[in-house]
Amino acid sequence: IFWVDADDRIDEENRARLKALFAGLGRENRAYVMQCFCVPDGQSSTGTLVTHVQLFPNRKEYRWEHRVHEQILPALRRGGAEVVHTDVVIRHVGYVDAALRRKKLERDLRLLRLEEAEQPEHPFTLFNLAMTTLDLGRLDAAVGYARKSLALSDVRDSIVRKLYAMLAQAQWAQGEARAALGEIAAGRQHYPDDEELLWLEGRYREAVGDLGGAEAALRRLVEGSEGDHLGSTAAGLRTIRGREALGGVCFRQGRLAEAEQQWGKVIGAAPTSVPAWWGLANVATAERRWADAERALLRLLELAPDHAGARANLAVVRGELGR
Repeated sequence: IFWVDADDRIDEENRARLKALFAGLGRENRAYVMQCFCVPDGQSSTGTLVTHVQLFPNRKEYRWEHRVHEQILPALRRGGAEVVHTDVVIRHVGYVDAALRRKKLERDLRLLRLEEAEQPEHPFTLFNLAMTTLDLGRLDAAVGYARKSLALSDVRDSIVRKLYAMLAQAQWAQGEARAALGEIAAGRQHYPDDEELLWLEGRYREAVGDLGGAEAALRRLVEGSEGDHLGSTAAGLRTIRGREALGGVCFRQGRLAEAEQQWGKVIGAAPTSVPAWWGLANVATAERRWADAERALLRLLELAPDHAGARANLAVVRGELGR
């Protein structure tokens, strides 16, 4: 059985990958994981990558569970199925409209509360309640649900790493920086190279002025890796976003060449990265390379015409060029 949502899209490259995968299927008890790229809404510059079991054997014992964010994996595990990761990527466009996404969250919360009444101690139900209330900005509720889910989960469960990240995000949003970093440290005891935990640690340490700690976390993020696992995280943390942030930390420490190197790598992989072009413009300005600064600022303004500060900086740079 292969399933997709009505608002999923598959391009030609991934259609070819699916065709090859389908052609090799036998009667083995094996399920296949694919990546779902959730296209960002207008308020976010990056999408989210979620791993799903999208293809599994048609057996009577394999049935979906839960009212929302339905799961087939528990049944597969009970049935002894082998779970294999693939390189197939499916685009999900259902979250492009921010207002519609809000309505979906409210719908999910209603269904999850029905499920909570039926199975109040189920860690996955509690996990989804934590995620949904966090997305809705109900921070106290999110912390409560996440803590309860964590207490009922096994460290081998795929939701646990995300629970630590959600706890850190909720506490940071409540102004509890030390508590947020404590949750990240607790999570990294089990998952030392988890990309979301490293990303959050880098950004939070930078925000509290611990530039050395931020750099260490971000370097481990962009230079490290992890094995395949089920989860959900922002796209590009180990590549684009991690290097954007690392460049900023190096720049703040006065290491301009290293900052420029990181942002140059970002541009090589993502030529439309606004943070990287802004960073390159700032390095060139700091080093009085006015022509390079002008080129970077002009490219930045092509990508983001309303970018704060870019037009003012361009006027300054052109003034220097005219001397």
